[in-house]
Amino acid sequence: TLNSSLLTLKKELKTLNSHLKVRRSGKKGKAMDILKIDGAALPAPHEYRVSLSDLDSADTGRTEDGVLVRARVRGGVAKITARWLALSTDQCAAILNATAPDRFTVEYFFGQTRTAQMYAGTRTADLRAAREGQGVWEVAVELVEF
Repeated sequence: TLNSSLLTLKKELKTLNSHLKVRRSGKKGKAMDILKIDGAALPAPHEYRVSLSDLDSADTGRTEDGVLVRARVRGGVAKITARWLALSTDQCAAILNATAPDRFTVEYFFGQTRTAQMYAGTRTADLRAAREGQGVWEVAVELVEF
C-alpha cells in the first residue's frame, strides 16, 4: 500500500540523511549542519552546490574589434543550489518559510562554515506522493548572496 511505502521511504530517508551528515563531517559524533538560515538548521540536502561568480560594472563590454574591456566590481559572490528528495509536508514548509523573506542570514559549508546575507531565487516544491494528509515532497532552492 501507499501508506507502507511512505513509511519505508521515510525510514530510508532518515538513514540516508544520517549517513550524509556523518560522511560530510568526516567523523562520527555530532553531525555538521550544511545549511542554516537565520540560525535554524535545515535538513541535510541530497544535492548541494556552491557557485562563485564575479560582478562586473556597467562599463564592462567588448570593443568593436571584440576585445573584452572588463571592470570587475566584486568577486566571489556565492550562489547555493540545494535539493531535497523526500521531505514531509512540515519539512517542506519549514524550508519554504525560511527562504520567504526578502533577506536572511545563511551559514553554509564551503570547505569551512561561511556566513552571508542572501535572498532566495527560484524555489520549487514538487509533490511526489500523497495519501491521508501525508505528503512526500521534493524541494529545491537557489540562494544568492547580496
